[in-house]
Amino acid sequence: MLYGKYVNLNEKQEKPLKITLPKHEEFVYYFGIYFPWRKQHILGNIDSVYYLSGILIFVILFLGYALVVILQQKRFSEIQKDVVNNLTHEFKTPLSSIVLSTDVLSEGNIIEEPQRIKKYAEIVKTQANFILGHIEKVLVMSEMENVGRLDKKVVNLHVLIQKIIQETELRIKEVNGKLDMQLQAKIVNVCADEFHLTNLIINLIDNAIKYSGENPKIDISTESDKKYLYMSIMDKGAGIDKRYHKKIFKKFYRIPSGNVHNVKGFGLGLSYVKSIVARHRWKINLISKMNSDTEFKIRIPINKNNCE
Repeated sequence: MLYGKYVNLNEKQEKPLKITLPKHEEFVYYFGIYFPWRKQHILGNIDSVYYLSGILIFVILFLGYALVVILQQKRFSEIQKDVVNNLTHEFKTPLSSIVLSTDVLSEGNIIEEPQRIKKYAEIVKTQANFILGHIEKVLVMSEMENVGRLDKKVVNLHVLIQKIIQETELRIKEVNGKLDMQLQAKIVNVCADEFHLTNLIINLIDNAIKYSGENPKIDISTESDKKYLYMSIMDKGAGIDKRYHKKIFKKFYRIPSGNVHNVKGFGLGLSYVKSIVARHRWKINLISKMNSDTEFKIRIPINKNNCE
């Protein structure tokens, strides 16, 4: 060791000379040794620890990913099972009604009772339309996933709403429901795909009817300001707990508790609505809580220029 000088032992050097260290009468003698590359030396000796730690972290991340995939597959399996069960129940009842009606219509003496023929023919038509409606929902969802561009054009929203109400009026009367319209928007033209906008409104009305219980009361309203046109569909049902507000827009999701659990369906309606709103670059807001009104409010930008 040379006083005040670093000696690199890896390099060939002559034997260090002896150096007289300074002496001090008033101090206790001591000396220290400094290793300039101490940290590098220590880190170099624990390279294997780094490698093993990296492998361990990779294994943990892989196991975490595998666990997530397994849980997702389990959830998808449960959803698939629920969808199949719902499809079975949704189609079984109307098909049974159709079969019974055709059995009655096949009777030999039915020709002498035209009123009975008309009655059972209406049952067959109603139940067949019911099945077609569900099939159309599934096909529309599939179409939305495959079609990349909407066929947008200028649509008079008030005229479209009134047309839809006329078509659904019979169904509302069948459940002893009541529907009120307050179309107060001053600007009524929107740039939209008419086919999908029609299905969007029908889905929201259909939801309002199903989840309002007996004697449903539905309010449809519009209003506008300088920038936006607002369309609202509100029912007086049991309400939706706040913790489900985001989940109900997911495909195949259905609220697992409460009165709505007893309502049949595939969990496609609101997912379709959300998809249509997103494709048009609109905004949808759900305002609801338990034992209160449920309102779906859609904000549509006013496009004063050509529809693009």
